[in-house]
Amino acid sequence: MPTPKSAKRRSATVPQVVVRAVKSFIADDALTLCAALSFYTLLSFAPLLVLAVWASGSLAPGAQDAMLGQFGALAGEDARLAAQAVVESANERPALGSLAGLLGIGTSIVGATTVFAQLQSSLNTLWGIQAKPQNAIWGWIRRRFLSIGVIAAIAFVLIASLLASALLGLLLTRTGPVWDVLNQAISVIVFAGLFALLFRYLPDARLPWRTAAWGGVVTAVLFGIGKWVIGLYLASGDVGGAYGAAGSLVVLLVWVYYSSAIFFFGAELVQAWLAAHGEEIRPVEHAVRKDAKQ
Repeated sequence: MPTPKSAKRRSATVPQVVVRAVKSFIADDALTLCAALSFYTLLSFAPLLVLAVWASGSLAPGAQDAMLGQFGALAGEDARLAAQAVVESANERPALGSLAGLLGIGTSIVGATTVFAQLQSSLNTLWGIQAKPQNAIWGWIRRRFLSIGVIAAIAFVLIASLLASALLGLLLTRTGPVWDVLNQAISVIVFAGLFALLFRYLPDARLPWRTAAWGGVVTAVLFGIGKWVIGLYLASGDVGGAYGAAGSLVVLLVWVYYSSAIFFFGAELVQAWLAAHGEEIRPVEHAVRKDAKQ
């Protein structure tokens, strides 16, 4: 005789999970969270790029150009121009070996953690989790250190991606269907790993690795499709033309807004899948579910 849990597993179809995720996405006012994340991304954009310039420049002289090329392929030419302006400004800063250079990198790290702290807060909101009131100060400190760890992990994955693309470029001609398929496959694998890391470690909850992994894969596929759609939207009209010199930043904000919507919908899919199978996302020791009694 089937157990209630097994019956739930059989009745949880993909359309039902998607419908549940859409309802949660609307109920949680996820688009407002996207707007907040876009704002914090704008504040953290320069510090993040400064760190990327420092990390890539320590590998090889051409790594910065490769990084900008990857960013342009991801977010579009206008966003690449905005990134290039920041990179050129960062290259004029004091050397890392000087006190001013060390202070600059330290300030950049603190500034870059802002966007990841907001991302963690957004995931907590979507998954109905909050830090315990008595742990508020420790939670703030923990978020900052965790954000630094996430930045380091993302930098490692992106550098590995650049090296893999460079290796493939030596083995294959950078044109043709084979190159396109391999390049897209690497992109999906890289983003699946990044999203899985974010789902697993960033919020005040601990997903099983298996759940975080498939959530990362599904979100990466959605992100790949969404990137193409967003690219068509940005290319079809002069989105930033009315804003003059700030047009590139406006295009970047639009791209981050829609990209974060895809990521947050992926987070809602993870929660909806678990809920459809009689499970829930459990908070870590220093956090509680918002519907739990204090």
